[in-house]
Amino acid sequence: MEATMTSKGQIVIPSGLRRKYGLKGDIRIRLVDDGEQIILKPITPEYVHKLSVLPPRSGQDRACSGIRRKLGRGSTAEDSSRAA
Repeated sequence: MEATMTSKGQIVIPSGLRRKYGLKGDIRIRLVDDGEQIILKPITPEYVHKLSVLPPRSGQDRACSGIRRKLGRGSTAEDSSRAA
């Protein structure tokens, strides 16, 4: 599957992929650069819940921690240590 990027860096995710992954409306996308490719990870409630059940990593994505709090998904050990 292909998409075109505009001069502003915008791309449109094809409708088939949006339906497949339940992407609706305005959502945030996490961009992961693994050195060879760019991986797009939608920050959905399901994605945030998956992060909340994983053990915290050193330098865990702080944006996801904030989103977990906003969605009422609790906090991680890293969140607790920062609050202390």
